[in-house]
Amino acid sequence: MLFNTTLMSAVGVILVFVSINRFWKCLGKRTIFPQLDPETQLIVTIHSALAVITTLQLIPYTVFVLPAWFGPDFLGQFESRYTVLFTFFIVHGVMYSCEATTRAVVKTSQLLLWHHALWFIFIFIASVKRSVSAIKLDFILDYFVCWEFALYIVLVAHRLKARVSWQKALLGLAAVTYSVSCIAQLVFVIGLFVYKFDRMKLQPAIYYSMLVLTTVLIAPQTYMHILGTSIGVSGIVFASKPIKN
Repeated sequence: MLFNTTLMSAVGVILVFVSINRFWKCLGKRTIFPQLDPETQLIVTIHSALAVITTLQLIPYTVFVLPAWFGPDFLGQFESRYTVLFTFFIVHGVMYSCEATTRAVVKTSQLLLWHHALWFIFIFIASVKRSVSAIKLDFILDYFVCWEFALYIVLVAHRLKARVSWQKALLGLAAVTYSVSCIAQLVFVIGLFVYKFDRMKLQPAIYYSMLVLTTVLIAPQTYMHILGTSIGVSGIVFASKPIKN
C-alpha cells in the first residue's frame, strides 16, 4: 500500500512538472517563456508546478488535517486517514526533491537547500521515533507549505514579466496569505511545545531536538518571506516608474 502510494504520488508530481513545461511552450509568443534562457525556463516550470500543487492541496489538506489536530483521538484520526495524509507528505517530499536537485546546480540557493533538508530530517525523526508529538509537529509544519501557493505565483509572474498591476495584486495576496499563515503556524507550534512540555519529560532528546530544529526551520522561512517581499516591492516599484530620456 505505501509503496503504491509513494509511486503514484511521485509519478503524479513528475507529470505535473512535465505538463507545466509543455503548457508554457505551447503558449508560444503569447508569453516571454520561449525567450528566457534554459535555466530561467526551468525555474519558472518548477515554481509554476509548485503553485499548482499547493493550490490544489490547500482545501483537501485543510479538510483532512484539522479534524486530526483538534479531534479528541489524534491517533484514531491519523490511522483512519493515514493513506491520504501520507500522500500529502510524499507529494511534498517529491516536490522538494525536484526543486532541491534543480537548485543545487541552477542558481543555487543554500538557504533553500538547508530548508528542504530540515523538512526531511523532521520526517525521519517522526518515522524512527514514532512519537505522537513529532508526528503532530510534522503535520503542522507540512500543512502550511500549502499556504505558500501565492508566493510561487508571484515568482512566476515576476519572471514572466506580467503586467505591473497584476504583480502588485499578486504580491499583496502573497503578503497577506503568507503572513497570516506564518503567524498561525507559530501559534500552533508554540502551543504544541508548551502543551507537550510536561508530557515529553520522558523523551527530552526528542523534545529539545525538535524544538531546536523547528526554530532553525522557521527562522529562515521568516527571513525569506521578509526578503522576498521587500525585493518584490522594490522590483515592482522600479518597473512601474516611467523611463526618463
